[in-house]
Amino acid sequence: MEEEKEGKVRNGGVGIAWLGTIIGWIGSRIPWDYWLAVWIIGIVLAVVGSVLWAQRKNRHWAFGLWGLLAPIGFLGISLLKDKSSTK
Repeated sequence: MEEEKEGKVRNGGVGIAWLGTIIGWIGSRIPWDYWLAVWIIGIVLAVVGSVLWAQRKNRHWAFGLWGLLAPIGFLGISLLKDKSSTK
């Protein structure tokens, strides 16, 4: 994990998860033939971001599957207690 100078852990998984949600939302609304590919890419990014987010909280990667319920599933991940050791 990357640590900042104050000892706080950076959490890039949140941004990736939200980016995937936005891409999936856009992909489901475009009127051309490849909307499904864009939507799947968005869902995959949402799940990958959620898995990273859960792992940064020292939780099992399976908690990241809540990313399939994006953005409501992000609430479940955000409410998980952080098990990482704080120094």
